[in-house]
Amino acid sequence: MQDRETEAFIRSLCDTDDWREQMAAVEGWIADARWPRLARVHRRLVELTADGANPAFRSIEEHIERSVALSPGEGAAKVAWDLFRVALAGRSRTRIPAMLAQAQPWERLRGLIEGTPREGAVALEAAALLVLEAGLREPRVDEDPVAREVWAGLARAGHPLAWLPLARQPLESEVALIQYGPRAWSRPSSTPARGPAPLGSGLVTDGLAPEPLAPAEQRALEGAFASMLSESNGRVACARFRAPEPLAPSLGLLRAIAASFGPLRDASELRGGEISAAAAVASLLAAAMHGGAYDHGLGHCYGRLAGWKALGAVVGAHAQAAFDEVAEAVRSAAWLSVEPSTAWFEGVAWDGCIAALHRSRTSLTLLAWTDTD
Repeated sequence: MQDRETEAFIRSLCDTDDWREQMAAVEGWIADARWPRLARVHRRLVELTADGANPAFRSIEEHIERSVALSPGEGAAKVAWDLFRVALAGRSRTRIPAMLAQAQPWERLRGLIEGTPREGAVALEAAALLVLEAGLREPRVDEDPVAREVWAGLARAGHPLAWLPLARQPLESEVALIQYGPRAWSRPSSTPARGPAPLGSGLVTDGLAPEPLAPAEQRALEGAFASMLSESNGRVACARFRAPEPLAPSLGLLRAIAASFGPLRDASELRGGEISAAAAVASLLAAAMHGGAYDHGLGHCYGRLAGWKALGAVVGAHAQAAFDEVAEAVRSAAWLSVEPSTAWFEGVAWDGCIAALHRSRTSLTLLAWTDTD
């Protein structure tokens, strides 16, 4: 049974198109640290927005989530953790743990996990998302017994996130996370940085042959851009070429395959440069984590998983390869960033074109993506 104050607040949202009075009420509850009141209103809003109801409901719901999760102190952290577990099946499941991990130290997050039963898939996933978010921000979380216990349970359950390492890896040193504020957040761009120096001409005239991607590789690539493709009118293209002899990174190499790769076919001039493996990882993970113009991506945890699976496909790693195998193949590849200057790219802020010359140096994979304004 719902309390009268909550129901009165909900009715007031239904009776107006101007939510300023209701938002002011929420701000007052936040200022007074009325966490139980906020939790009750949030729970009711989650119930009402399950079928995509009144947009005011979703706006207030998200504002409560941000305000509580980003508030310092143990009381706010406990309530945010409860909000998260209530909203785990909805769109908030990637944002609330990210905000909690941004605002709270690992010691406090560990206490939340320890104080909550982890029986069942939903409870286990909730703990795992919080652990993984903390592992991306703080060192040595992967050495903590509570974090290791959660990850062991995830592996026993066969959960796909268990494929990832708990801690941020050296190749992820340039991966930027979303920074949340009380009313907004900043999302890093997925456009790769230009190489530190132009590529040489390195004339390549013959011997390159297109090679089809395996279905599993195609699925992995599409998975990293799933949010951008389905919600934001994005596009992605990938192609692979093989040579009889080892190749060297060069503009000549790119020119040799440009005519056979749609996104570069109309390029009047190709510009690019070598980039580090870490820069390539940062670019692809940004696309998966943060998405494009009209979507919010897959979030840090699932975006990290999808991004690394796509990186494995780009470097030709086996679909069932362990994370360490994929990371080594990524590290061993030579990476290029190509300026997305043709009409295929929308030219806004979500364009990218990278190429990986596999460790054998006889296979080259190109990946391009773009999103609308």
